[in-house]
Amino acid sequence: MVRLCRGCRISHDCVLQINVVLLLAGLIFLMDVFNHMYVKYTLLREATVFPGVLMAWMFMMRFLTTAGYILNAIVGIRMARCPGLIKFAGYMFFSLLLLLYTLSIAATRFVYRSRFELSATRMALLLWRNDKIGRLEEELGCCGRMGLIDYQISAEERHWASGACCGEPGCGGCSAKVIKYLWGIEVEVARDNFILFILLLVGAVVTMCHYKDVQLNTFGDPNDCGHESEEENQQEEEDEDSPWKSTRSDTETEASTLQ
Repeated sequence: MVRLCRGCRISHDCVLQINVVLLLAGLIFLMDVFNHMYVKYTLLREATVFPGVLMAWMFMMRFLTTAGYILNAIVGIRMARCPGLIKFAGYMFFSLLLLLYTLSIAATRFVYRSRFELSATRMALLLWRNDKIGRLEEELGCCGRMGLIDYQISAEERHWASGACCGEPGCGGCSAKVIKYLWGIEVEVARDNFILFILLLVGAVVTMCHYKDVQLNTFGDPNDCGHESEEENQQEEEDEDSPWKSTRSDTETEASTLQ
């Protein structure tokens, strides 16, 4: 990492802009968390068992991780405007912690696929047994748990939902439809967290490369807030003392002398 940063020159504005991007990405993906919560409490409000990311503790973990992601981006923006050693240390620590959480959330969506399918099948079975599968039949375009046969062999008289496709050709059961629909949510969660992981990794590397040689005060110097870093000032001075500018100045001096 040090060798990688040694050949890089990251501007002060670049650190600020990458953290603004991180903040916007966190806000966008936080909306996905609330969107999935809306699905749980509308489409699946009658369910008592939930698979994968729809479980209560997974919602809490996703919400806290995304909220921490947003707060860390805000710290990065403040650090870019007013650098400080504590801000830098806290930013890097929470970046590493959030990298671990986002990667684990994304990877586990595919590791426990069989367990997810078992939980989704069980949820559909319980909805059928409790005669609360009507909303799924209307929203997903399915019939019963396995198909129309469920109503035909049922020991008690049951009627499918008014918007169900029961009796129409090609109308399948809700169990397979539920698994497909909820697996789409699992894939969305994995995608969101992989994107957050990549953006956060880029932000951490950019920040480390920028501040690797900068002398930071413990709490930050208020007089330096909003100004360019010392490295950028040195770079400007080097540009001013460059041979090209010296040659140009000499040419202008000679021209004025001739006049």
